[in-house]
Amino acid sequence: MRSGAAYHGENEPQIAIVDLLADLRHLAHKLRANWYELDRSAHEFLIKRGEKL
Repeated sequence: MRSGAAYHGENEPQIAIVDLLADLRHLAHKLRANWYELDRSAHEFLIKRGEKL
């Protein structure tokens, strides 16, 4: 992740926004991966308890 404070010049706001969007996209991918892992773990837990989904 790059800090917007490291940039100088007229394109600074655009570069900061692009960096922010890239960071948000990265976080969204991590959240999605964590959600799928949590869902899989919950599914396995319910199967072990003998419950149907």
